[in-house]
Amino acid sequence: MKALRYLKALADETRLRLALVLFHYELSVNELVALLNMGQSRISRHLKILTEAGLLHSRRDGLRVFYSAEPEGPGHEFLKSVMPWMLDDEAGRADLDSAARIIEERTMKTRQFFNEIADDWDEMNREILGEFSLPEVILKAVPENCGVAADLGCGTGEVLEHLRGACRELIGVDGSPRMLELARRRFDEHMDGISLRIGELDLSVCSIMGACALIMTMCFNATGSLFLFNF
Repeated sequence: MKALRYLKALADETRLRLALVLFHYELSVNELVALLNMGQSRISRHLKILTEAGLLHSRRDGLRVFYSAEPEGPGHEFLKSVMPWMLDDEAGRADLDSAARIIEERTMKTRQFFNEIADDWDEMNREILGEFSLPEVILKAVPENCGVAADLGCGTGEVLEHLRGACRELIGVDGSPRMLELARRRFDEHMDGISLRIGELDLSVCSIMGACALIMTMCFNATGSLFLFNF
């Protein structure tokens, strides 16, 4: 019985706090340890219970594991139904404020890291990829009559440069101001049909591309960018 399984999983103050925070944010285990000021083994045990109950899911990013609420399905709907009571608690709201600060700190550290390596980015890619030409691979994936292509995590704009002429409009999004500065230098005065925007990669596709339901084709490249084509 799903309702009983969900209720048992939430019948603990720590798991209630985790469920509330992770319904709104995706956080790593270490971030949750810092947020709740508890030991990692204790946090991991509670995360396992919530995950096995179908309320949370996890993803691995390198050495880190991130958790968030199930994005859809009965587990998501159950958590959604109890959120009004959980948000009515002052301690719960304080946890959400702390989580927001953790996310902001993570974003700033990531931005600082990419700002620092921006000038060496193209050379680093060449050393990692060798003779493999990422721009050529992406260019072959562009559908015919492509209207708009968005590169989320565009870096210095190398791939966008190769896509010129294949799409009517190109959008490059990156969280590093220095990366975007180098991308603008790459195109110099030839920015017609190219829009470079600073932003985090969790922005919605609709806000990035200025319309709705535009995901037609997606392909991840070896350096972590996400390309979206509208045709």
